[in-house]
Amino acid sequence: MIMPLAAERLRKFAACVLIVLTAIAFSVAASAKAVTAPRGSVQLEPGSELEWSGSADVTGDGIDDDIRLVGRPIEAGALFCSSHDIVVVDGASGRTISFPLGELSAGYKGDVTLGRIVFGHALDIVVSIPTGGSGGITNCFVVSVDDGKAKFLVDPSVLAQGPELDITATDGYTLRIEDPARKGAFSIDLRQATSEDASLSETYKGVYSESGKLLKPLDSVVDPCGAIELAPNDDGVSQVIVHQKIWAVYHANGVALVRSTWHWNNGNLRIASVSVMPPINPDNYEKYLTTLDPAKPGPSVEAASKAYKEQFQYAPPALREVAFLQLRDFHNKVAAEQSNYLVHQAEGEDGFKRVSDLASSLKASDEYHLAGLTPVYEGEGMWTVVARPGFYIEEFGSLLSDEYRDFLALEDMEANWPWALDAALMIPLDSLGARVRAWEAYIEDHPTSPFTSEAQTHYRNELSALILGLNNTPNFDYETGRIRPGVEDALRRYVRLNSDAPSAQAVTKAMGIYRKNRCIADDSVRSEIMRLAQ
Repeated sequence: MIMPLAAERLRKFAACVLIVLTAIAFSVAASAKAVTAPRGSVQLEPGSELEWSGSADVTGDGIDDDIRLVGRPIEAGALFCSSHDIVVVDGASGRTISFPLGELSAGYKGDVTLGRIVFGHALDIVVSIPTGGSGGITNCFVVSVDDGKAKFLVDPSVLAQGPELDITATDGYTLRIEDPARKGAFSIDLRQATSEDASLSETYKGVYSESGKLLKPLDSVVDPCGAIELAPNDDGVSQVIVHQKIWAVYHANGVALVRSTWHWNNGNLRIASVSVMPPINPDNYEKYLTTLDPAKPGPSVEAASKAYKEQFQYAPPALREVAFLQLRDFHNKVAAEQSNYLVHQAEGEDGFKRVSDLASSLKASDEYHLAGLTPVYEGEGMWTVVARPGFYIEEFGSLLSDEYRDFLALEDMEANWPWALDAALMIPLDSLGARVRAWEAYIEDHPTSPFTSEAQTHYRNELSALILGLNNTPNFDYETGRIRPGVEDALRRYVRLNSDAPSAQAVTKAMGIYRKNRCIADDSVRSEIMRLAQ
C-alpha cells in the first residue's frame, strides 16, 4: 500500500476556500507536492486500462507533466494484469515517454505516489503493484523521468528482496535476527509474537519442547516487500521506507516486521538502516481503548493518542490506518459523552443560556484543546461537541496517508467555517460551490476510502444547497417563485470553472429546468431539481 504525498491536491478544485485550509491544516505536510488529476481524454493502447493518473513536474523543467499508470489485463474484464507501464506526457513538449515496469509488475490495480528522492527539481515516481499472493506481497518500483529519460532508481528485484538477514532460533522461544551489512542485531520473543488464538506448543511442536528448549532448526522466511511509503526530510528529499514480514512454520504465523530505510547515496538508492520489531496487532489497540473512560476527555484522549504513536509510528501504512479508525471511533465516543453532558445542562428555565455560557467556557479550555474537542452551535439554542478533525493532522501529521489527511482537512474546514446555520446559508454561493467541488474531487481521487460515504453526504447536501438554496435562504423568492438576483450568475461561474465535473452537469441541468419554467420555481420544479443532487 502506498502513502501518497499529494496533500494539497484539492486546492486546485477549491482555491478560494482551500487557500485558508492549506495554511492551517496542511502545515504538517509543507514538503508535499500537489498531484492533480489531468483533465481531458486519455488515449490508451488497445487492451490497456488506466489505473492511476496525476499531474506534477517529473521531468524537472518546472512544467507539470501528465503521469499515468497503465495495466494490461490478462483478458478483457480481468482484474489481474500481466504487466504495467508508467506513461508520462511531457508538459512542455507533449512528447510521450512510455516506461515498461517489467515482469515483476504483474498483479492487480496499482497505486502511485510522487516525492523527491533525488535532490533536484524533478519529482520521482513510486509504484506499488499488489501481487494478490498470500501475505500481502507488493512489488514496488522507483522510477525517475528527470530530463525526460526514464530509469529505475533501484533494481526492482533488489528493492523487493530488501536487506539480507540472518535468522537463528535459540532456546527460550527466541528468534535472533542479524543484519550483517549494518552490524545490527534484534531479538524477538516468539511467546509474545504468537497470536493469542494460536497455541504456542502446537505452533512450534517438534521445534521447541514445552520448556522452550530448541529441538531442531526453525524454518523462518522473510517475505518480499509488503508495503512501501515515502517519508520526507526537512530538506524536501524523501526517504523510501520498505516494510516486510518474517514468518515461521507457516505463512500466517508472522513473527516479526522488518522496516528498512533507503536513501539516495552516491548515485544509488541504498539501505541506510534496518529495524526489526514484533508483529503489530490493531486488535490489541482496540482492546486497550475499551479500558479508557470516555467521560474523562483529557486523560483518555491523551492516553489513546500516546499509545497510537508508540505502537504504530513504525508500522506498515495499512496497520496504521486500521488503528486510526479505531482511535477516531473512540474519540467520537468521547465527544458524544460531552454532548450528553451539555444536553443535561439545558434543563430548566435558563438552560439554553447556561449551556451557551458553558460551551464558550469549554471551547476556551485547555482540556478541550488537548483532547481535540470543540463545542459547535447547531442553531435554535442547541450545542453539541465534536471531535475536531484538525486535531488528528496536528497530532499525527505524516503518520496519516494523503487519503486520510485530505478528508480530515475538508472536515476541519466544515467544523471551523459552517456553511449553514438555522436553515440559512452562511457563505456566498461561490464559496459553497468551491466546497461542492472539493468534496467531489475527494470522492474521485479516493473512491475506495473508508470516508467515502461521509464525503458523499457532504457532497449531496452542499450540491442541493447550491442549486436550490436552503429554507431560509432559497435561490428563489417564496412569493413570486422567481430566481433571486445573482443566483444564475453564480451557477454559471461554477459551470465555467468546473466544466468537466459531473456536478457541473447537474448545475447545468438545474439551470435548464429553471429556464424551461421561465425562471419560476414551483413545487414540481424544486422536486425535479432536487433529484439532480441525489
